[in-house]
Amino acid sequence: MLECQICHKLFKHLGSHLYNKHKILSRDYKMRLGLNINTPLVIKEITIKQKRNAATKPTYKQNFLDSKKYQFKPGKRIKRQYISPVKYRQNYEEILKTNSSRKPELCPVCNIEFNNLPTHLYMKHKLIRT
Repeated sequence: MLECQICHKLFKHLGSHLYNKHKILSRDYKMRLGLNINTPLVIKEITIKQKRNAATKPTYKQNFLDSKKYQFKPGKRIKRQYISPVKYRQNYEEILKTNSSRKPELCPVCNIEFNNLPTHLYMKHKLIRT
């Protein structure tokens, strides 16, 4: 058991006690007492038990592969295309040119002007302009 030097009580996990009761961090506690920062504030039996469990635990990857919930389903592979900065800029300028050439049109349903009337008709009114 580890003794708290502030209230002189015994604990297995001293770090959580320090924060919950005395509102100080374990780093501040160690600096106040002149302890090494790497000194654990947990009894050795718990430290050994944690190391033993970590060594015998199956790996995360194996858990992922064994799990039915997270397995990938067969399907098409998506290829990502690289777009050069020059091509990206050309596409952007083309979009700006198209948008600037559009003239506002009046929606026949709601009587409001829109620059892109076909999109508005479909998204708002579920209509397709032919």
